[in-house]
This record gives sequence, structure tokens and C-alpha cells, in this order.
Amino acid sequence: MNKNLSNFKKYDELALQQKEVYKEALPYLEKANSLNQNIETVKTLMNIYDLLEMTEKADTYRALYKSMR
Repeated sequence: MNKNLSNFKKYDELALQQKEVYKEALPYLEKANSLNQNIETVKTLMNIYDLLEMTEKADTYRALYKSMR
């Protein structure tokens, strides 16, 4: 994506692809977090939910992250 910062159309296409990959990864990350919750899995989930604009879930993980720090 960084190579396409000036090519807005290509950047937007890549950003959409990235979001799809994140959506596919969520169930696996959620499972990993349920098996062994730690600050890194919580932080990763918080960030992905933020990027996917899933505010309610992101806020849940944000609160958990803050309590773990």
C-alpha cells in the first residue's frame, strides 16, 4: 500500500482487500484470544475492530486493553 500512496485508486483497492483479509482473520484471532488471552491478542483485536469501524467491539477490547496495561 505504501508504494501506492499517490495512486488513490490503487490504494483504495488495496485497502479494501486488506479489510477483507482482516474480516477473514477475525474468527481465528477471537479463538486464539479465548484460548490464551494476553495483551497482544487484545491489542490486535482492538486495532482490527477499529480499522473495520466496528466501534462497539473495539471499545470493548479497548477497555480490556487498558485494564491489562
